Amino acid sequence: MEFRFILKDLLDENNLTINEFANKMKIKNSSIVYGWLKGDYIPKLDKLNEIANLFNCSIDYLLGRTENIDIVSPKSIKPLCENLTKILADKK
Repeated sequence: MEFRFILKDLLDENNLTINEFANKMKIKNSSIVYGWLKGDYIPKLDKLNEIANLFNCSIDYLLGRTENIDIVSPKSIKPLCENLTKILADKK
């Protein structure tokens, strides 16, 4: 899916208007957001990072590279690594 559709979905899911979103992102001219939503261009990396932080998702999700909106955090990886280590030790 393209960035513009993903952003539109995120705005809808979070009940944010374009102006509210622009304010949260400290974007003075909401026409920039309209350009993103029309698919004229995508944000630069620093703005993509801010959008990802705002919606608690990854940049890969925003760019349509993954359908998984959840971010894998170090806290969730540690138990997985511990379980894998135990399984491998049990299997020798």
